[in-house]
Amino acid sequence: MQYLRRLMALLLCILLCIPTLASSAALLPDAEANLVLTGDIMCLAGQLSAAKVNGGWDFDYAFSGISPILQGADFAIGNLEVPLAGADRGVTAYHQEGDPILNAPDEFADAVAAAGFDMVVTANNHAFDMGDTGRERTLQQLDLRGIYHSGTYASSYMQCNTPIIEINGISVAILSYTQFVNTGTDAYKKSGQLYKMNLLDLAQIQQDIADAKKRHAEFVLLYVHWGSENTNTPNAYQLEMAQQLADLGADAIIGSHAHAIQPTEYLTAADGRKVFCIYSMGNFISSMPREINQDALLLNLLLVRTKGKVSLEQVSYMCVTGGTREGKQFAALPSRLTLQANHQVSKMQASIQRINAILASVITEETCFSYADYGDFYGE
Repeated sequence: MQYLRRLMALLLCILLCIPTLASSAALLPDAEANLVLTGDIMCLAGQLSAAKVNGGWDFDYAFSGISPILQGADFAIGNLEVPLAGADRGVTAYHQEGDPILNAPDEFADAVAAAGFDMVVTANNHAFDMGDTGRERTLQQLDLRGIYHSGTYASSYMQCNTPIIEINGISVAILSYTQFVNTGTDAYKKSGQLYKMNLLDLAQIQQDIADAKKRHAEFVLLYVHWGSENTNTPNAYQLEMAQQLADLGADAIIGSHAHAIQPTEYLTAADGRKVFCIYSMGNFISSMPREINQDALLLNLLLVRTKGKVSLEQVSYMCVTGGTREGKQFAALPSRLTLQANHQVSKMQASIQRINAILASVITEETCFSYADYGDFYGE
């Protein structure tokens, strides 16, 4: 009997010394992380022409008006909607059956890295524009520049192990999916190589979110390439799919593909959580001609851990407009700071008005983010 008492006491001590998952989470220190997100980072014929120098290209001017903000954030993410297959394959300059075939030179990747992007998502309809070798080289070029990526993969192992990013000590899963493939969505589904790019498939997304949480992701951010182009209005598919993604466990949903900003809302998930959704971030860098194609934004997500639980504490945005910098077109400019500097006044005013008409009723516009060191950066 004495032996049994000692054994029971020993077992009790062991149990008391093993922390539960809940108590482990509670032991994590309070923390904050500012994430800055952008829309579509494109490289079209007009941009290539504007950036041409001495037999090559220099795209730094296109990002330099925004780079203090990206560099000041704890983590900056954009949607890279162009392959990096190398200039020897031919850059974006031609069309096939009405769809642009995109490809950017390596100088474009240099500019994206120098601007301050920590990560890009790559699941979009242009990912296979330069074939499978173009997709592979894109990943290689991002790796060479130390840029995280999600959405296309070199192997099935990499698809199943998208990195959980530690941002100021907060573990964030950033997952990327596309509704379309320009080279043929149905053909890709039948290819038997679905690891190469994430399609917008609910069963896969459910598994990916579950896997991310098993790997201790505290916040799950989805970038979703979906909807219709050149419209400020989400379609019925987006509205239905967004609710399903929230129900599956997404903590925030970031849309792309429309090349125009679309509204935001807070969805109520099946478990009662409030899930932020923006149906389209619009373009960030492009030479697309419509006014709505040149309206852009920087989205700031403030993640806060309190008593072991991470929540999206605040969402705000800064208006961005495609304009002229250093005498060259198609630069991403902070709209209000450019306006304050008395540059491109009517263009900035009109763009700010359009953007705020879409977003300001749900989230807050920031005239400048407090963590960015602007200095006199925005003078021409």
